[in-house]
Amino acid sequence: AGMYKLSDSRDVSVEAVSTEPNEDKKLSLKKVKIQKTIDSRQEYKGELTIRNEGNIFQYNIPLKVKSENLSFTHASFVIDVIAPGEEKTLQFVYKSTLSGNRGGGEFAVELNGKVIHSEKVSIQPYYYGWVIVLSIPILLFCTIFLLIRFYRRRKKNV
Repeated sequence: AGMYKLSDSRDVSVEAVSTEPNEDKKLSLKKVKIQKTIDSRQEYKGELTIRNEGNIFQYNIPLKVKSENLSFTHASFVIDVIAPGEEKTLQFVYKSTLSGNRGGGEFAVELNGKVIHSEKVSIQPYYYGWVIVLSIPILLFCTIFLLIRFYRRRKKNV
């Protein structure tokens, strides 16, 4: 009985120590994907990526997303288990609670009861999008019309 080396490998040296290694329970927010400006009638998808920067497994980690003028389909999450160096991506859907008013809010991420990230979100009324969509072709048409008119007048004067 015993083990035999099958390839050219090295032995692992194990040394006994008298102190226990320190447990490092560090989690970090790697990526937040959320729109900075949203329409008051549309729903948007958001994404958070959490990374375990520590050296131990962590279990049952509570995470919340919240805002004063946004509603979320999944506002609370519990990360069951995350290994050292592992990343978990959480997705949620959000929309404005303001019906037709212009406003804003602060989007915040809470991890273990502490706010670890916050950013401003601007909420635009739905008709702002229509104004932009309609005004660009009108401005383009007027510009072309004026250029043609200017060109024709110049041609008559020469």
